[in-house]
Amino acid sequence: ELDRESMPNGISFIVKCTDQSGYYGEATVIITISDVNDNAPVFEQVSIFTDVAEDVTVGFVVATVKATDLDVGNHAAVGYQLAAQNTMFSVDAETGEVRTAAHLDRETQDIYVVKVTATDNLGGVIRMNSSNSVTITITVTDVNDLAPTLKGVMKEGNDVTRVTFNSTTNTFKVWVLENIQSGSLLFSALYADGDAANTINSMVSFSIEQSASTSSTNDIQTIFSIDSVSGEISIAPTASLDRETKDFYTFILVVTDMGLPTLSGRGIVEVIVGDVNDNTPVFAPGTTSSVSLSENTLAGTVVKTVKATDSDVGVNGQVSYSLVGSDGSTTLSTNNFAIDPLSGVIVVVHLDYEEFTSLTVGVYAQDNADNHGVAEIFSVLITDVNDNSPVISSTRENDVVYITEAAISGTGVFGFVGRDNDGSFTHSDVNYEFSTSVGSQSTYLRMSIDDSTRGKIVHQGTSGVVVVNGLVYDPLGSNTYGVTVTATNSRSNIELQDSLQIFVEVLPFLGENADGDASVVVFNIHSPEVCNDYPDSGYCLTTSNNGLRRASG
Repeated sequence: ELDRESMPNGISFIVKCTDQSGYYGEATVIITISDVNDNAPVFEQVSIFTDVAEDVTVGFVVATVKATDLDVGNHAAVGYQLAAQNTMFSVDAETGEVRTAAHLDRETQDIYVVKVTATDNLGGVIRMNSSNSVTITITVTDVNDLAPTLKGVMKEGNDVTRVTFNSTTNTFKVWVLENIQSGSLLFSALYADGDAANTINSMVSFSIEQSASTSSTNDIQTIFSIDSVSGEISIAPTASLDRETKDFYTFILVVTDMGLPTLSGRGIVEVIVGDVNDNTPVFAPGTTSSVSLSENTLAGTVVKTVKATDSDVGVNGQVSYSLVGSDGSTTLSTNNFAIDPLSGVIVVVHLDYEEFTSLTVGVYAQDNADNHGVAEIFSVLITDVNDNSPVISSTRENDVVYITEAAISGTGVFGFVGRDNDGSFTHSDVNYEFSTSVGSQSTYLRMSIDDSTRGKIVHQGTSGVVVVNGLVYDPLGSNTYGVTVTATNSRSNIELQDSLQIFVEVLPFLGENADGDASVVVFNIHSPEVCNDYPDSGYCLTTSNNGLRRASG
């Protein structure tokens, strides 16, 4: 059996021809063996393993394959092709260079298996049955081409009201109360990095940055802190929140990988500070200013409007009002004023100068949450009006006063006193006026008020005495007369008065030694002594009247 590949030089031999005489001749025969395509190409390697970075350009040579064919000539010409259609790689039919045909992405596919076949050629006709192949396993290696991204909330602090994440705006919103403790955890963020796990390309660190809207004078990093490894964001150890000072914070959360070059992802963090009832209402200036009111001020008249503000919000900042005692802690004991609990309008209920000339009123403002409150005190000065009539009275107003016609001028007949319940001197002073049923010119009855009070304005409660100016018994008349004394507020713009009428009967004088007939018996009935009943009257205190005091009766 001939095989050109094993006998590349062909076959040579000597042909010797001998005749009968023993002579011979020799000839060398050389047989050249022509090639036929009886060998398939053979690759130098049946399997190739190679790594390629995912960021190589299109056309990058991944591997070069080589196959040889023991045949010669056209029978040894080898062509390369992919065993199956492949959009990611191509092979040069002549050189066997396997190149990238598209951009690689490790995160999409990290391993490719490419099969390359080698085919010899006979007159341009490919003999598939003589082909051979090599398998190339291509591992796409990672480059740091993906930035980490924030995906949501991993952990929420126990003292946080609520945490949300909006994936569209990449925004975290955190609701906390202003009394959250220093160092308290707010939240930690969930992130993702598509680069190879457990490599520097996917290992990250966390930080926070001030946003453009954050004031440089209120450095966000003095209020909040972050653990660079875990990403836990907390209230800074020495910081505290106060809603009344600032109720909203915003800053940037940054997550950065450790690849080369480093890549970062960012998200917005918004912290909304909620209110707690940590403020007491504060009264506006003017609450404690005093007020002057007339005692006849109508019920419902506005005294003043108090206003207190509370820096808290909602129910914590809603203020209600009440009236309290002057010590600021007890319920108001009088019913002189009322206050609208919502508006703080204080109105008059009832005033009486004779009851109180001044009042100290406490106003208590409290919020509607935990009853935090504060009291302020103001004074009300009540002015008097002439709303009381004088009242005149006498110890003899239910008796008939008997007096002899012999009583000398200046003898006291009966006493009286006028009183006025108004509180001020102007409205409580009285003036006494006198009249009789027979007139001032009567021959039989002439009386007047004593000089100490007649025609004078005196303080209420000052007693007066009606005295004799001249008496004559009328044998033909009644001899019983009505004597009227009137008490008047003469210094007031409104003249109020009260009158008292006493009946006086004039008895005849029968002589000091007259027999004890019926008239004398009547004469000897003595009235109570005037100065016994009114010792403090001006009449009774006058020395010149001492000898006249027992002449009445």
